[in-house]
Amino acid sequence: MNHLNNILLEGILLEEPKVVATEKDGNSWGRLVKFSISSHKVYRNKKDEIVDESLIMPVLVWGDVSRSAIERLEKGMSVRVIGELRMSEWTSKSGEARKTFEIVASHVEFRWKKKSETREISEDELFVLDEADEKKEAKEEEVVYSF
Repeated sequence: MNHLNNILLEGILLEEPKVVATEKDGNSWGRLVKFSISSHKVYRNKKDEIVDESLIMPVLVWGDVSRSAIERLEKGMSVRVIGELRMSEWTSKSGEARKTFEIVASHVEFRWKKKSETREISEDELFVLDEADEKKEAKEEEVVYSF
């Protein structure tokens, strides 16, 4: 029996996507494109201190999805990646066994946000969202592209 291995991660594209391997390199799966995204979370802990956490995750995309990633994604875009979590193992130059996790994406979505829509928030506004904000957010136009 296969177990479920799905992951959905949203964040900011940290770098331009890079072609790592192609069919010409003897890769039977087609084109491999790699990029990293940063998923950011801010919250208050039990001591009422602001905690700022970031998770940086490498993402691999193959085939048609990789072609679209190279053509459409740019550093700084907001990205949603759906795929499976995979562990890679390798040996470093110094002979140490290393492991890392990466997402093998089957679906990628992205969107641009106008600079005028972003604003700084104060500590007092953290975790405060009133009805006026909800109505404003519902009216904002946001185009989501998917491939």
